[in-house]
Formats: sequence, structure tokens, C-alpha cells
Amino acid sequence: MAFIIPAMPLAVNIWRNQGTGGNYAAPDVVTVCNLSIGKRSMINTQDVGVEILLPAHTDIRSQWNSVAPDILEVPAGTKRFYAVYKVEDIGKGFANEHRLAMVAYLINGNSTLAGGPFPAPVPLP
Repeated sequence: MAFIIPAMPLAVNIWRNQGTGGNYAAPDVVTVCNLSIGKRSMINTQDVGVEILLPAHTDIRSQWNSVAPDILEVPAGTKRFYAVYKVEDIGKGFANEHRLAMVAYLINGNSTLAGGPFPAPVPLP
């Protein structure tokens, strides 16, 4: 069975440096993604993270290659924010290449973007 590119049904907004350093009225990157609970072993087993699967070559940055980690809003427009802490390519060099970002849910929401603060929403049925 051949590997396939995962479905990416959600829109995602990405801001640089967690939205700091200016009035970020619009995201720096808008793309599609797949949001799932972490299950791959890219992080220590005691860490609990969420995975964001993105198209290959998506410009998303963790703290090691930026001033501060990017912040994501997934799904776009929901005010559910995540901070990026690791980024890796999956299937590099193959037809199913895509990007994996390990992210942490910002439990307190976000207060750095224009129009904020945005409190973390309570999940509803």
C-alpha cells in the first residue's frame, strides 16, 4: 500500500513571532492543515502535544529559527491558538511529502494580536 498525503480539511492562520512586534491585523500565512492529537514520537514521551500536518514547504517556524515561535489559529477564525515548538518534514523526497508541526494549545488564549485579548474558548458540543 502506497503512502498518501493526509487530508487537510481545515484552514489555518499563522502569525510570526506569536504576533508580537506590531499590529498584526492579518496573518502572515494562510493555508490548510490537519489537526490531530499528538501520536508520533518526535518529542519526549512525557510531553503532550498536538500535531498540525501542513502542505510541504509551508513557512512555519519554531523558536529555534525565529525570534519567538509562530502562533497558529486552528481552525482559522475560531480564536483557538497554538504555539509552535517543533517543525519537521515527513516523507522528504517522496510524493507524499508534507510538514509536521508539534504545537501546544495556548490555554490562556492570546493577547498579542490586534483586537485581543482573545481568551481561550471553552469546547462546546
